[in-house]
Amino acid sequence: MKLIAVARAQTIYSLPLSFFVTVPIFDLVEALRDRYHFRQIPTGAEILNPPLNQSTSLIWGKTEVAGHPVTVESIQIQNTGIATNVSVVTRTSTDDTDAIMADLVEWVRSAFSLNAKPVLPTNYLSQLEFELDHTPRERLSFMKPMCDMITKFIRGYGFTACPEYEPMAFSLYFDSSVLTNPPTLVGSFSFDRRNAVPWDENRFYSQAWLKTKDHIAVLTELEKLL
Repeated sequence: MKLIAVARAQTIYSLPLSFFVTVPIFDLVEALRDRYHFRQIPTGAEILNPPLNQSTSLIWGKTEVAGHPVTVESIQIQNTGIATNVSVVTRTSTDDTDAIMADLVEWVRSAFSLNAKPVLPTNYLSQLEFELDHTPRERLSFMKPMCDMITKFIRGYGFTACPEYEPMAFSLYFDSSVLTNPPTLVGSFSFDRRNAVPWDENRFYSQAWLKTKDHIAVLTELEKLL
C-alpha cells in the first residue's frame, strides 16, 4: 500500500456539558485565535447562539509539533447533548492532533484554571487516500451477477455506453441500537474507489474512526487479504 494523502486527521475530546459556562467565552475565543494564529474565528452571534447540532469553528491556524510546523485546519466546539466535544483537525496525522489537543488542554488549565478532564474516551477520525497493488474485484466477485443486472438495466434505459458495474467498495459497521457504557459514538469504516481517478491507477479512499497509524494498519491487513 502506498499512502497518497491524509485528507483528514481528527482528535475528538469530550468535556462536561457545562465546561465553558464559567469562562469569558469571547476572551477564550480571542485567546485561541492568538495562540494558534487562526485566520477566521466565529462571530459573536455564532458564539452566543451556535447553530443546532453544528460545530462552532476556528479555521486555518498553525502551530509547531515536535519542532515541525503543522497547519491546524480547525478547532471545533460542539454540544452533542451528551458532552461538549472539542475537535482538532489537521491533514497530517492524529499523532499531531493528539499533541495539539494535549497542548490545548494544558493551556486551558493554566490560563483559565479549568480542569479539562474528559467524560468520555477520546474519539478519532481518519480519512486517507492511497494506492493498492490489487483491487477487491476478485474477492467481491460473488456480487458480479447483481452488477451485471444493474449494467443491463441501465443500458436498457438507453445509456448503451455505460461501463460495466463492478464491486469496488464496502463498509463495516456494528449494531448501533446496542447501548454501551460509555456510549460508542464512532461510525462506519468505509472503503471506496477514489472519484474521478482512472481505475487502472488503483487509487482508493477510506474513512475510519481510528488513529491514522491504526487506520494504515487496517488497510495494510486489507491489502494482504486481497
